[in-house]
Amino acid sequence: MRVGYLSPNLGEHPTGHLLAPILEAMDRERFELFLWSTADRSRDPGPYPARLRAAADHWRDLHGLDDDAVAAPIARDRPHVLVDLGGYLAGGRPGVLARRPAPIQLHWIMHLAGMPAAFVDATLVDATMVPVDHPSGLHGPLVRLPDAFQQGYRQPVAAAPPSRAACDLPADGPVLCAFNNPLKIDARVLDAWCAILRAVPDASLWLGPTPDGRPLEPLRAAAACRGVAPDRLRFAERLADRAIHLARQRHALLYLDTFAFGGATSAMDALLAGVPVLTCRGGQAYGRIGASFATVLGLQQLIASDPAQYVRRAVELLADRAALASLRDRLAHAVAMGPLFDAVRFARALEAVFLRAWESFARDTAREPASAHRPA
Repeated sequence: MRVGYLSPNLGEHPTGHLLAPILEAMDRERFELFLWSTADRSRDPGPYPARLRAAADHWRDLHGLDDDAVAAPIARDRPHVLVDLGGYLAGGRPGVLARRPAPIQLHWIMHLAGMPAAFVDATLVDATMVPVDHPSGLHGPLVRLPDAFQQGYRQPVAAAPPSRAACDLPADGPVLCAFNNPLKIDARVLDAWCAILRAVPDASLWLGPTPDGRPLEPLRAAAACRGVAPDRLRFAERLADRAIHLARQRHALLYLDTFAFGGATSAMDALLAGVPVLTCRGGQAYGRIGASFATVLGLQQLIASDPAQYVRRAVELLADRAALASLRDRLAHAVAMGPLFDAVRFARALEAVFLRAWESFARDTAREPASAHRPA
């Protein structure tokens, strides 16, 4: 079976990080793998560009081409299944999908509740992100993966973190972290975080920088308006060495998730570093990313039903260090042994989806003339 992935992010990008171990784990006796890159990743630092190329049977650099010029070589590759990793977001190529270069076209990762379009046969989701009883009319066809909608990708973690002083953290007191994209921090989230800080007077909140590396000074003023001393918010510097970035998170006792749009890459980083992610189950898929991860980890106590419970649970965990230590031990075991970070298990699940999709397609077209798009 010929399977290909269409994406502008096949390099040093969270999509590339996620995809590389899956490709490496796929059954190469049964699947021939294509990567169709629609962005120039030639300046990306290693190791992911080289790792992705090595993991695929065929690499096609299609950047700078219009939709027809991208679709044509994909069709010549005669894939059974095309997996789109761009959608309608920046760099996505829905116009290529509209030209139907493959008989089966699936979407994955970017639109977490579905990519409804006549040229998308199904979106890969999970049962926490989009529950089976959720109205599906606006989502388009869905295929629910058996665990989370994505797997965690293992990366090197430095053996020892830099000191608290080197991280500009107070010498004493519990540290909470929230390295999520700062665009996801809204008033409800900041209200909850400040409520936790007021209830735990010696705690600090450690936040990530903006994408251009600036500290989020306006948040300190907003915290002051909520009764929290501005210097209790600390800002991490952007580090080039990802292994050190992961290791430094071990100074945090708890990761505080955002609400409307939860952490994905940043939450996985925290989990890999051994930091529990406290999340609040949202009303739509982007607010249930953390709940999806916690469910697969078997740590449902990290899922709050509303902001009030989220605040209470954080305060309770910080007050009971023995319970928090036990939780961290369970997390470490689940990360090491459980399904969330198991690329081989996830690859088998994807393979099963591809095979079922092709079997269904073959049944539906068995009595019809051969389609111009159907691979030989």
